Amino acid sequence: MHLAKKTPHSDAIGHPESASEASGLNPPVGLLEPEAFRRAIRDELAWSMRRNQRFAVIVFELQDTPNTPRSSNRPKLEALRDTDLLSWLEPGQLGVLRRDVPRTEAEAMAAQLSRELAPAAPPPCTVYLFPPPDSVSDGA
Repeated sequence: MHLAKKTPHSDAIGHPESASEASGLNPPVGLLEPEAFRRAIRDELAWSMRRNQRFAVIVFELQDTPNTPRSSNRPKLEALRDTDLLSWLEPGQLGVLRRDVPRTEAEAMAAQLSRELAPAAPPPCTVYLFPPPDSVSDGA
């Protein structure tokens, strides 16, 4: 008999166990399809509102040329957690969803990931915090 390890998020749709089932990908192995990523954001918003927790979506604007690889392999970056979800969004945009993160940590992670993605010329990025700042106290 296989016993699954319970995690704080294991019972909610859109969290590591169900996101990997819904997308056919295990988050540490690959990137989600854009629609699965959008679903994960919606699911995470519902979860966060119930639990009074914050999450972040960071969108990196990468140089997009005809030769830019759009690999389905998850980049090996130090700043990523195994539970972070990633997806190619629009051409040249990489999205990262990080759960249970205060604003200051999300901004620091975005800066670190930018440096890791392209040390010579870190790409610009936008950090979106959910739920809206006035609905959750994150201590930042």
